[in-house]
Amino acid sequence: MYKSTIAAGGPASVMRIASAVLVVLVVSGCGFHLQGRSVLPDNVERMAVLYDNDYTVGDPEVVRVLKQRLRQRDQLGRATAPAVLRVIKVAQNQRTIAVSPVDGDAAVYRLSVQVTYNYSVNGEARLAGERVVAIRDYSVEASQRLSIEDQRRHNLEQMQNNLADRILARISQINQAMDAPSAAETPE
Repeated sequence: MYKSTIAAGGPASVMRIASAVLVVLVVSGCGFHLQGRSVLPDNVERMAVLYDNDYTVGDPEVVRVLKQRLRQRDQLGRATAPAVLRVIKVAQNQRTIAVSPVDGDAAVYRLSVQVTYNYSVNGEARLAGERVVAIRDYSVEASQRLSIEDQRRHNLEQMQNNLADRILARISQINQAMDAPSAAETPE
């Protein structure tokens, strides 16, 4: 009673399916992977995210986001995990870079966030003193002064989400580069 899509469409449907499969293979072959893919080496299942600062309570937003991303992938480990991402420093800065010369009502601010981190696998350092920086400028007029803190908070949240994604992408990149020679040496 029911015909399969391939049988009903004939050779054109087969070509569409073959083209879709080819696109998936080409895209995955160039290094593109969906966000849910593991950032860890093949033989490592968990990564700890550590941040120590005696002068603040709680973790910075970027550390919380890193932990959340790994938890979503079921890869967040304890401090004894084989892979360790140690966030050494998170520095946030805001400064005024311009004020309207006419009436002083409008101002332009620059936000910057810099994260310094180390990454190791089984005690072997893979990244040491690595830094990522995000900078964003935004303007506020005098009539919007009450919303300046909300805008600042929103910008910082977006910047730290972006930094967390960049850190995980860098870890994935270094793992692929370091694991590739060992995979090439393994005879099949």
